[in-house]
Amino acid sequence: MELIFQRERRASARASRESSGKSWGRAREIDRVAVLADLNDGMNVMKVAANLALSRGGLSKS
Repeated sequence: MELIFQRERRASARASRESSGKSWGRAREIDRVAVLADLNDGMNVMKVAANLALSRGGLSKS
């Protein structure tokens, strides 16, 4: 019974994210070369994250 509820919750979450235009799969690979190039050019972390559509936390893991 619990498996049915889990499947329903996952399907609902996926449909909700798709309807709002957000992805629901695994996060995409981060282009480390672009990140390092922007940081070496003097761009701050917030702007680099915004340009790559990442969070600061997602950027710090790269």
